[in-house]
Amino acid sequence: MMDIEFVIAADCPVAPGEIRQRVEALVVDAIADDVQRQLAAYIDPATGERANLTITGNLRDGLDLSFRATSLDLVELVRTRFSDYAPIRGGALAAQVAGPSLGKLRFAFSGAPALVELIERRLARGPLGAG
Repeated sequence: MMDIEFVIAADCPVAPGEIRQRVEALVVDAIADDVQRQLAAYIDPATGERANLTITGNLRDGLDLSFRATSLDLVELVRTRFSDYAPIRGGALAAQVAGPSLGKLRFAFSGAPALVELIERRLARGPLGAG
């Protein structure tokens, strides 16, 4: 479970619900990017297969990572590797939000350094789509 505290600029016309949706999507996207990047290092030596990742759940109730591959050894290896993946363990995240429209929101995050780093890395690639 992850608690997100929002501080929205007084002149930001975007509804808080839309901001929450945007931030939650950004956080999940950042986590998925990071897991996919790390997952690429795990390959079944016999077949060259890589495990597939599925993320279910939400930030309020918790995210669950599941992995699929034809090799049970590979699935067990990645499941063990990501069993204590810090960014989904929960905690608190603060998001300062400003901007004139949904597509032009600006964010500043504080919280667990590893999670903030993932989010900032994702933001550096560009904003999420406007809808």
